[in-house]
Amino acid sequence: MGKRYAAIWFPYLLPDWWARQHPETGNIPFVLTAPAKGKTVVKAASPLAREKGIRPGMVLADCKTIFPELHAYDWPPEKECRLLKALGEWCIRFSPVVSVDAPGGLLIDMTGCAHLWGGEVLYRQEMIKKLGMLGYQAQVAIAGTPGVARAIAMFGENQMIISSGLEKQALLPLPPAALTIDNTLQERLYKLGMQTIGSFINMPGSALRRRLGNDFLQKLQQGLGLIPGLISPIELATPYFQHL
Repeated sequence: MGKRYAAIWFPYLLPDWWARQHPETGNIPFVLTAPAKGKTVVKAASPLAREKGIRPGMVLADCKTIFPELHAYDWPPEKECRLLKALGEWCIRFSPVVSVDAPGGLLIDMTGCAHLWGGEVLYRQEMIKKLGMLGYQAQVAIAGTPGVARAIAMFGENQMIISSGLEKQALLPLPPAALTIDNTLQERLYKLGMQTIGSFINMPGSALRRRLGNDFLQKLQQGLGLIPGLISPIELATPYFQHL
């Protein structure tokens, strides 16, 4: 049996958490903000705020110009990592091998698990349903490599379950950002006319390394499953027992 992985992406992780803690904010546009270089910057925006054109990285004052009724709250430091770990521990019900994929996601080695839910379609649906019941919107994708599962969860639109052997094909239409490369690399690729992964995926590794660096090549190889990485399982604390 080939390896199978599920990636869970939380597009509104901290806003969903905030709305759980403060139910009165569930139906209003709001953002979570933090100071940066003398300005107050949006770190996360609720779904309703995004509908108003508000995006992470924007200056709060500019956001207020766009939508004066926008509510703003302080970004909770370090909460994202703690929350992902807690959600990862909760997801161990779906597989014993769950890894935090910061920022904003989880990776699961689900090899041999899906049949317990009646197959991959129902397995994926159950994840989305249960996380939704907890108050978290989740995008879930399944593939034969963790990198492709993550890329599809974050940027896929239709086919969210990728059959083994079709991982490379699934990456072709996705933007370079699906490889989780930094903004500087993304800008370089766009300037070179490479707006999809398909525009460079078949280029020789030596050429990619020379033009874009070793880190970029490693991200691409991880995505294709050519080199290991990404999965670092959460370890639950061993329960303490005292024998009397």
